[in-house]
Amino acid sequence: MKNLSYNCTILIPAFNDWQSLNKLLKELNNAYKKISGHIDIVIINDGSTQKTIISTKGLKKINKINVINLKKNLGSQIAIGLGLYKINQRKIKGNILIIDSDGEDNPKKIPELLEVLNQNEQKIIVVSRKKRRENFFLRSLNALRLLFTFIFTGKYLNFGNFSCFKSDFLESIVKSKSLNLAYCATISNNFEIKKQPLEKKSRYFGKSKVSFGFLIKYSLRIISIFKHEVLKRSIIIIFIIWMIPKNHFLFILISLILLLFNLMIFHTNKSEKEIKYFLKFIKNISKVK
Repeated sequence: MKNLSYNCTILIPAFNDWQSLNKLLKELNNAYKKISGHIDIVIINDGSTQKTIISTKGLKKINKINVINLKKNLGSQIAIGLGLYKINQRKIKGNILIIDSDGEDNPKKIPELLEVLNQNEQKIIVVSRKKRRENFFLRSLNALRLLFTFIFTGKYLNFGNFSCFKSDFLESIVKSKSLNLAYCATISNNFEIKKQPLEKKSRYFGKSKVSFGFLIKYSLRIISIFKHEVLKRSIIIIFIIWMIPKNHFLFILISLILLLFNLMIFHTNKSEKEIKYFLKFIKNISKVK
């Protein structure tokens, strides 16, 4: 791998998990020893109820650390949108990278991601999961979620927040009305992406907050971004069932299920707003380093 040299701003959404965040900062600092250039960190404190404790000791490779404090917990997707909005306001040039704070996204792979980006500047580089570490139940639920989403949207969204792109994309991303619903679906729907398969790591500390209820709500938010495609595919499914002879009960049942499903999707999509609507929830921005 050739020596990397360019500016980089890293966006990290965080909620209460400050122990993991501090370990991540150290890992990022170590990863950046292979990178020369201007490096900034922007942390989105998503309404944490625990005291914010961020250690800057030994972080020589990190130039600045700013924390955007939100008045209440809005969820990681809105938090990411607000972070990108504020970065865009600063007219930052260079590379933008998003990573979660819990350690499941491997910071040691960042030089590799930036190298891929350097070769694909007109694309958004996203990390797809080639191996997951959740228990069997959650892995199975996630697999069903991905299959269900693919059937109704035509998109196989096996990636999350871990991604990087050139700052030229920023303004277009923050203007996307669906950004508050799901970052991964927004960029997939509006931009050309390149998947980089990486293994998902174990959390630094504590247990995953992902639950059955969370997966259902998150899936609905993702699918709602493709509401018109979902409606089109639902009509096709109903037509296919109608063509099957002597299955009137099945036709009525599936039609009702799909009708209710589409109503849920369109209702979920009602919350679609430009991210600047949520600026009122920013409490303050503090400089840590």
